[in-house]
Amino acid sequence: MHIRFADDDDEAPGPSAAAPQHAAPHASFAGSQNFCCASTVRVDFDQKDQCYVFELAHSPGADLVAAALSNRRIKLFNFGEGGLQFVGDLVGHEGMLQEVHFCLPDQPALLHSCAADGTVRGWDARSGQQVESYTVQRLELLSCSTNGTLVAAGGGDKVLFWDRRTQRPIASFDDTHCQDVTQVAFHPAHRGMLVSGSEDGLIAVFDTAPGLDEDEGFKAALNIDTSVAKLGFYGRQGEKLWARSGVESLHLWEWAAACNDEAAGGNGALGEALNAREQLTAAAASCAVGQALAPGVDYLVGCEYNAASDKLWLLAGNNAGAVGFFPVVEPPALQLPSDGGAGAAQPAAGMQQQQQQQQQQQALFGAPQAALAGGGGAHADIVRSVLWPGAAGGMCLSGGEDSKVCVWSLQPVAAAAGPSAAAAQRPSGSSSGGGSGALRKHHQPHSQQQHQHHQQRQRRGAPY
Repeated sequence: MHIRFADDDDEAPGPSAAAPQHAAPHASFAGSQNFCCASTVRVDFDQKDQCYVFELAHSPGADLVAAALSNRRIKLFNFGEGGLQFVGDLVGHEGMLQEVHFCLPDQPALLHSCAADGTVRGWDARSGQQVESYTVQRLELLSCSTNGTLVAAGGGDKVLFWDRRTQRPIASFDDTHCQDVTQVAFHPAHRGMLVSGSEDGLIAVFDTAPGLDEDEGFKAALNIDTSVAKLGFYGRQGEKLWARSGVESLHLWEWAAACNDEAAGGNGALGEALNAREQLTAAAASCAVGQALAPGVDYLVGCEYNAASDKLWLLAGNNAGAVGFFPVVEPPALQLPSDGGAGAAQPAAGMQQQQQQQQQQQALFGAPQAALAGGGGAHADIVRSVLWPGAAGGMCLSGGEDSKVCVWSLQPVAAAAGPSAAAAQRPSGSSSGGGSGALRKHHQPHSQQQHQHHQQRQRRGAPY
């Protein structure tokens, strides 16, 4: 394993709160503000080693940003009001990187990563050293998460567990999923609760606190009827889930209600947009901010939750490098009649089905409130990841297939009117050229074959 660092910092960052906290409120969007590209950093310093950005991860407690690259490296940056400052590289994975996370608020400098080499690795971002390693043979690991005691990962159709104290495997859930497990995530507050998502369309909820028994720990199954690509918790208590599918649809579920037989809701999706790109394109065309996304939305990036306003935002982009910030409008809760005896069961079920159909027909997104304009020194290709950390004020980060990480800040509309404004604020040393070119273009899925191809592209080899 090779570690190359610009400088090592022996001073540990101050501890954060022990209990998981939501990020500070996101900057509100006033009618006269929008995001403007303040600076750009390239990650392919060596033209012989061209690469693109898979994913970004942010640690508010340590002001660190990690960028997972297609060349199996992880680049670390300090992030603050002054933008990004390169710290160093983490090198050790021998397979394609899949995810990177700063999972533990009380250890803000600890980064976990997983890759197709069958390993989950823990890194001390202060020293650049690998400090944890969890391995499985003959399986690609597509997702990882930790609650401080356990490390979980998705490999093949299994959910794998290690004891973090000994770094040894202790359990494997083999019977829940029948296809690749693409997502695992421990709840940020209820640390024993784990959700897993798979290409089989199932999101499973487990309680691992009593012990790692697959049957006893299984609490609920949420079926989105298509492959799960990304998911996350949201809500005042983190009681809901959003899930992005492999065919660019969005699904909302009340996972906590689904685990409680006496609670209302949870029997079906809270909301879903099977035609999300069509809805988003129409919403973008309805306002001036959305013109940056013309001629339309090609893919979904992911969701961000603002705890202060209890609002979920969807980030979606186009192949030219633009990204829009769309408010998610949850459908009203299902209203079922009071218990009228056994004879009322069938009408109640029919009413529930009718209301669910109405929910599916309702538009799930409002008009975009802000956008990251493509071109002009900012992104000119697919944007893979967007971070919108409230702790840094009105700033966000984006990384894409053009080998760039861009820093964005809220500016008056006059200064952020379009790509030309972004170019005007671009540092003289940055470049607008695309590193690896158009490596992944999004198109409408027309068949199961295209759906399978869409899944394979997330684990394809590096373009070199």
